[in-house]
Amino acid sequence: MSLKRIPSESSIDLRPAKRNRSDTSSYAPSEASISSIPDFVLSASAKPLPRTGSFSSVFSTPPASPRRPHGARLRSITPLPTPMDEAFADLETSLRSRTCTPAPDNFRFASESARYNMVSQPRSVIDFSLPTITASVYGDESDVGLFCPLSWSSQNILAFPRGNRIYLKNITSTVEDVGYTFKPSKKHGILRMLDFCRDAPNLLALGTSNDNIELWDIEAKKMTRSWTATGITCLEWNEGRVLAVGDKKGSIQYYDTRIDDRKEMKMKKGGVTRHEAPITTISWNRKDPKYLASGDKDGVIYYWDSRQDAPLKMGEMVQRRRKMQHDHAVSVMGWCNSRVLATAANAPDNTSVLRVWTMDDYSENIERHEYDATIVGIHASWCKELVLTYGPGKVTSHPSNLAAPAPSVIENSVVAYALPYFKRAKQVKYVDPGSRNLGSVLDRTGTRMVVAVGGIDGGAATSQLQVCDVWGRKTAPVPEPPSVHGGLVRRQNSLSSLSRRGSLIIR
Repeated sequence: MSLKRIPSESSIDLRPAKRNRSDTSSYAPSEASISSIPDFVLSASAKPLPRTGSFSSVFSTPPASPRRPHGARLRSITPLPTPMDEAFADLETSLRSRTCTPAPDNFRFASESARYNMVSQPRSVIDFSLPTITASVYGDESDVGLFCPLSWSSQNILAFPRGNRIYLKNITSTVEDVGYTFKPSKKHGILRMLDFCRDAPNLLALGTSNDNIELWDIEAKKMTRSWTATGITCLEWNEGRVLAVGDKKGSIQYYDTRIDDRKEMKMKKGGVTRHEAPITTISWNRKDPKYLASGDKDGVIYYWDSRQDAPLKMGEMVQRRRKMQHDHAVSVMGWCNSRVLATAANAPDNTSVLRVWTMDDYSENIERHEYDATIVGIHASWCKELVLTYGPGKVTSHPSNLAAPAPSVIENSVVAYALPYFKRAKQVKYVDPGSRNLGSVLDRTGTRMVVAVGGIDGGAATSQLQVCDVWGRKTAPVPEPPSVHGGLVRRQNSLSSLSRRGSLIIR
């Protein structure tokens, strides 16, 4: 009796049988069926290849060579991730960018980068509390109370609220107590916004819920002037003493505070109007203070020359015209440099979209990044890095429905990215359970930041301002010493030229 040998598992050929090319019964999935598959199921190699654009060329670091797609191809499908899979744990954190240039293999972070200077423990902590806000004051703007008005002057004075009173704190001082305090008049309403003047660091502008604007001299400890504007929503100083104010009607008013006459202080009668929704944020171009960017509740963004009445034509081509727009209200914006603007819009489900625009007439390639957490702060550094302050995040259900929903790994955290590749440099969290990030502000040196952390839905968590380091200081380049050899050569050349002209006789 002969025994048959059972083949081992490793010796079994599990490859599918080859099909004849003429066989038309083989199944090939259609593009429509593949496009319906979620992004997290598709492998990284199957995602669309990045392409370079004008945004990368703005920065001096040369980008990696772009990879060009070679025709259409089917996207491969990977197995569903397990609950402990790192890819799923970092599912949302990964940028779902369609245009970002990948970092080269030899990329290195600078010594001033947030990777080496941002730490998980703040330098100091300051208690604060938000102004008491009622629904009757703001109507349908239910999220206004979750934003903390902050401003940091060039003299390291931080202005922040405790209730409806404004407190001033010298960040460089070792004394724990805060300095001079003041508050707007009761008839002017509740504090809503703060901003220190760049040209006069002792001048602080504030806006109230009753559409009143006040200018305070913190050295003289008094209010210097006050006036009323219609439906103000945001304000910001330029590099001089011109104050730009956005309102609910979608117009921007310019006030030259150097003019004593209140009627003549308004630079453009009626302001400039192009927005069709309330303006949510404005930001002056610090490198070229004649220009201003504004965003509204419909997600529309305009770029203005303050000397003109119409916005400049910037953005991507939409129906034969250039346009800059989000799908939701613009929440915050920040300048990366004089030509690159980053804007963010938060959706009701606590997701957000970050878009990076190049302010050129010919630019059509726009960066777009999606996150599963709201963005409440955008700050850029001279060392070509961008810091995003995230708020509450979206809870993502596990695709296999076998594990508990996974919260966002970037919610209520501060993340630094290297530009133009958006390569992550550092991620830290300063919040405690039951707290959330309400906003952030960067100092004028670009090295430190204050993150406002407060309780969620009136929780018992203490509201605190976390003062933390972000980037290293910019060191001035050391001039090269004059070359002795080069000096001798120049000296000999000058003597030779004089001798040839006959003006100098060399013996």
